[in-house]
Amino acid sequence: MEIVQMHYFCMVARHRSMSRAAEDLLVSQSALSKAIGSLEEELGIKLFDRVGRRLTLSEAGRVYYERMCNILLRLNNAQKEMGDRYNHPVNEVRLIISAGNYIYNWLGEQYRKVFPDTLLYIRVSYDPDIYEFSQNDFHLFASPYRYTKRECLPLMEERLMLAMNQNHPLASQEEIRLSDTKDYWYQCLQPKENLRENLNHYCKQAGFTPKVGFSTNDSYTFFEALSGNDHLALLPQRTSPPSTLKNIVLKPIADPVCTRVLYLGWDKDSYISQCHKEFISFCQSFFTKENLELLLRNKQ
Repeated sequence: MEIVQMHYFCMVARHRSMSRAAEDLLVSQSALSKAIGSLEEELGIKLFDRVGRRLTLSEAGRVYYERMCNILLRLNNAQKEMGDRYNHPVNEVRLIISAGNYIYNWLGEQYRKVFPDTLLYIRVSYDPDIYEFSQNDFHLFASPYRYTKRECLPLMEERLMLAMNQNHPLASQEEIRLSDTKDYWYQCLQPKENLRENLNHYCKQAGFTPKVGFSTNDSYTFFEALSGNDHLALLPQRTSPPSTLKNIVLKPIADPVCTRVLYLGWDKDSYISQCHKEFISFCQSFFTKENLELLLRNKQ
């Protein structure tokens, strides 16, 4: 078995699709299918169940996927450590963002000013899996998610606000009880996105299930729709860029008080290079109330 086969298998397992995996890997679908077939033949087990064009991992495939991702993580760690020890230091940071993605461009901009010789790669992924974790160094996420098998460094806590068109019937209120919104429609990003999970979490506390009348995967479409319709949304107080809030007002939620904690996470067994230590310190400085308020004022 070759390392490239491991990557091929993990990509197909992640996408559950030969065509999408081939597109990501920049290989032909026939070559990828042949590689997976050879791997199954070598192992003597069926890794995928095929129903038409749809692929699902077999029971053996799920176990193999977890094992391969762990191996790839260890290989990446070994490469980083050898580079640091023998005069080829790591000079890149790979970050997955699952929350606070509205300010990823600010974070990248500020980081490159401080560390111009280190490459920062940012990937937005609302629901990363073990393969994505194996290929990236850090993960920016927020409560109510917790990853018990990963180091989780709290960066900041921020209030979650009710967002609405400035002409919405609730826009004149100073504070709003969440239970008073049960008859109104909400809009959200895709399932498992952090703010949607927080909305479900806090509405459950308030005793109701939110009515989601509009959902999109695109942040630009999300804000354009919110500024022109009569839906409600949950938005963070500090990490919502003002340029997206045209015709939108943010109102405090009186009961329950809704907050989220932003975390920086990484694998407990990861090799932490010097540039990774610097990135951790940078994030601790970046996600402070004072720094974010200064950035917001400069971007207005």
